[in-house]
Amino acid sequence: MIKVLFFCILILCCSIIGPVFVRQEGYVLIQTNNYDIETSITGLVICFIILQFIFYFLGCCYRRIRSTTLFTHHWLKSRSLHREHSQMQSPMQKKHY
Repeated sequence: MIKVLFFCILILCCSIIGPVFVRQEGYVLIQTNNYDIETSITGLVICFIILQFIFYFLGCCYRRIRSTTLFTHHWLKSRSLHREHSQMQSPMQKKHY
């Protein structure tokens, strides 16, 4: 896993630094109906990396919120089960002589 991560970082660094040394950064044109986006390959790679970090951050926030709601649900459920158990045990513990 570390080798794969290392190679991904190496490829990203080469795609950013390589065109700068050659002084020919390439050209990317993205056209839609009403928009034209013109940028260099380096800019496109940097935007892609930033977008990946944003998605990763949003995923972490979603998992955090999801686990918080699950924790609250389990806490409330265990609390009600504990209360039911204690209410059930208290009459059983009283002895009638």
